[in-house]
Amino acid sequence: MRKSIEDIWQSGFIDDMALIAPKVNNLYAMKSKNLVDKFESLFAANQKAVLFAAMVIGSAVAYVGAPFVGAIIAAMLTGLVMAGHGQLKKLSKISKDQSSFEYLNEFDIWLDNAIAQYTQIYRFFYPALFAICTVRYAYSDNAIAVLTQLDMVNSNGMPSFTVYAAIGLISLILGVAGARIYRADVTMVYGREIKKLKALLNEMKALRED
Repeated sequence: MRKSIEDIWQSGFIDDMALIAPKVNNLYAMKSKNLVDKFESLFAANQKAVLFAAMVIGSAVAYVGAPFVGAIIAAMLTGLVMAGHGQLKKLSKISKDQSSFEYLNEFDIWLDNAIAQYTQIYRFFYPALFAICTVRYAYSDNAIAVLTQLDMVNSNGMPSFTVYAAIGLISLILGVAGARIYRADVTMVYGREIKKLKALLNEMKALRED
């Protein structure tokens, strides 16, 4: 994929008839290439980190006595990685037979769509993760002891309806706030590069319009 992208930069983002100095054209082409390379590097690192977390967290939770929960968490995190691979396949389908400006513009559209998809995924990911972990913990001996003192157990000594209602309410709040939490994460990891991308596209568009 890298070789194909490099071929795009060589073609430049302005056609041969454009009255732009070659050095300026090459400068923006190089800036574009470096920016996309940076995005790909960050995305690949994030994918590896999530996959590593799936193995570590899944194993750790299983080790402390909750193998079923550990397997679910590992599967959820692996699902995020699979979604990422799906987005990379979409990126690879962007036509290489176009100028670097056009490719960078389509890359920007792809990035916006990828963020939108992940935003929807995390609306369910965060509350599901919280609910699974807290429900499992609610049945542990330590939790039952605390809930008993708080008079939040039923006649069978198990968590009462109030406990499930509280878990459900917090999960609902996390579902509503999930989009904001994810976008804050995106801003922290990719924010600087996204600003560079938008700024570079605006500059390139301005040059094309002159």
